[in-house]
Amino acid sequence: MLSILIPTFNYDVTALVTEVHKQSIACKIEFEILVYDDASTDLEVRKNNTSINALENASYTILKSNIGRSAIRNKLAKTAQYEWLLFLDADVMPSSFDFIENYINLKNSKYEAVFGGFIYSKKNENYSSNLRWAYGKKYEQVDAEKRNKTPYQITISANVLIKKPVFQSLELEETNRYGMDNYFGVKLRAKNCSIFHMQNPVLHCGLEDNETYLKKTNEGIDTLVYFFKKGKLKSSDNKLLALYLRLKAMKLHQTISILGSVLNPIIKINLLGSKPKTSFFQMYKLFYICKIMN
Repeated sequence: MLSILIPTFNYDVTALVTEVHKQSIACKIEFEILVYDDASTDLEVRKNNTSINALENASYTILKSNIGRSAIRNKLAKTAQYEWLLFLDADVMPSSFDFIENYINLKNSKYEAVFGGFIYSKKNENYSSNLRWAYGKKYEQVDAEKRNKTPYQITISANVLIKKPVFQSLELEETNRYGMDNYFGVKLRAKNCSIFHMQNPVLHCGLEDNETYLKKTNEGIDTLVYFFKKGKLKSSDNKLLALYLRLKAMKLHQTISILGSVLNPIIKINLLGSKPKTSFFQMYKLFYICKIMN
């Protein structure tokens, strides 16, 4: 009935697997938990994760080489034996004891994909990851009612229930790139998939440090531009892209790019500090896309 699919890389997923396994047993359903390790280099993590194989209907498989975020999801979906696929990122944890049950209750619904949402801790004690926490708290922790108003806008694949045939029909490009969630939503819209957002969030636990997150942000914008230039994204698919194109239409994009070369070093001091401002982060992203699209 339910295939719980968890891709991981250098992350201990034993706590996550133990929790969803316990909840699945309590629901008295047919299920499987498949964990694919994208060739982790941390041997201690790999050793810890092997304990998953001792759980009923659960398995941990280490891939021979790193194939990337989309390819590993395609591989998991292909292997899965049940109609419904529940994709969970390695660094999340269900925020409720009825997390699995809430999804199971929708098994006979008209929807083809269901997004449960994200939440963040009320406080972040690790100041080195405050940028990721502050951004996620403001822009990703969105209640289901608001998400349903623009259902294809916030499609975070870290917590999504989707029918296997639907997921496979998306034919996600297996480019090893960061920031594929924008493209995921676009593909769902293009297929006219019936999607629903519910209040069934996971807690985002594995927050990158500020410097790593800035690097991943650049990579995510690179991915955005890559798909736009290939004609696979439209301006209406992404707010940052739409803003850039409006500025370009007004012939302001080059001025913004030059301004960014002056201001971004100063902005980065704040973003890499203990109290980063999300408004500065939005400016940083705008400066970066103007720079690479110039």
